[in-house]
Amino acid sequence: MIGVLREKHGARAPAVSPAAGEKVYFLPRKGHSMKRKNTIITVLVSNTYLVTRDFLEQLMRLGTVNHYSAWDTLDLCQVLAETDILVTGWGSPLLPDNFPKKNKRLKYICHLTGEMKKTIRPSYIGSRIAVTNWGSSIAFATAEGAIALLFSVLKQIPALYHSVVNPDVPFEVTRPVMSLHGMRVGIYGLGFIGQLVAKMLRPFSPCFSFYDPTIKKAPRGMKQHHSMHDLFKNNDIVTVHAGLNDATRGSVTYEKLSLMPQGGVFINTARGPIVVEKDLARILREKRLYAGIDVIENERDWLKSPLAKCSNAILTGHCIASTGKIGQQVIQQTALENIRAFIHGKPLKYVIDRERYRLMT
Repeated sequence: MIGVLREKHGARAPAVSPAAGEKVYFLPRKGHSMKRKNTIITVLVSNTYLVTRDFLEQLMRLGTVNHYSAWDTLDLCQVLAETDILVTGWGSPLLPDNFPKKNKRLKYICHLTGEMKKTIRPSYIGSRIAVTNWGSSIAFATAEGAIALLFSVLKQIPALYHSVVNPDVPFEVTRPVMSLHGMRVGIYGLGFIGQLVAKMLRPFSPCFSFYDPTIKKAPRGMKQHHSMHDLFKNNDIVTVHAGLNDATRGSVTYEKLSLMPQGGVFINTARGPIVVEKDLARILREKRLYAGIDVIENERDWLKSPLAKCSNAILTGHCIASTGKIGQQVIQQTALENIRAFIHGKPLKYVIDRERYRLMT
């Protein structure tokens, strides 16, 4: 049984739900050492998918764990000043801007997820504080999702399903089922996910090329395009795996999409604002392309998207990369391995430098 303690004027309070901003300690199971280590690990995460009781238990074996599930009343500067390792993730608060210059204790921020700009400011990157995220550890989830969408479009799975279960209701099928064999596949953004998509698709014998201005030397077996114009003009399929930044926002336009051949396939599992949504909807209405879309500009209301009215688009509501328990385990294990490495003075995985931060969503 795990006990929950609250700091309250130095006394131990009963195991109840913590009030907003209150500090919570999780004690190890009976039989484990109760000795507090010198390392203070502060967890600023309320998301219960990311931070479970088991995860906190494992952190307790590495140091003293302070877990905050709310922070409206917290003095973040004071909390960070008393922390050696900070754990953040989805929904964590934006950290104070001037802290790295004043910092004398905090040495490592372990960000559980990928996108971090809503929590970790640029001033933390390249400072005395090391910063990591989940890196390539979870790339398989989005790569699998992109491939699932691609095959769903190529094989016309929604149309085939509809024709089986509703044989008397007509459903528009404007082209035959197709194979990936010999198809020209263009990858926009050759980061962790883009590289994994290529690796996973290789057994199906497509012809690969990519556009990514940050890549200086093309990987073996892949042609590098030096403009988006060439990427879209020379591929039957384009799949987006770039981060969202100033350079990529709104970069996929009607002009570029129209360069693809009739019946081409466009896949986006990256970020919605990379694509000019009304331009994609326009070319889909013209029946020139087919699309598999997991992300849009306004994901709070998918039905308001012009793509929702396009019968030649498969929409998956930013859920195609969901992995359930497996993803949770990978996220937590990646963080624990890095935290252990930091405590024992070993190299960290997935360190974020200024250039990587600049290119991130």
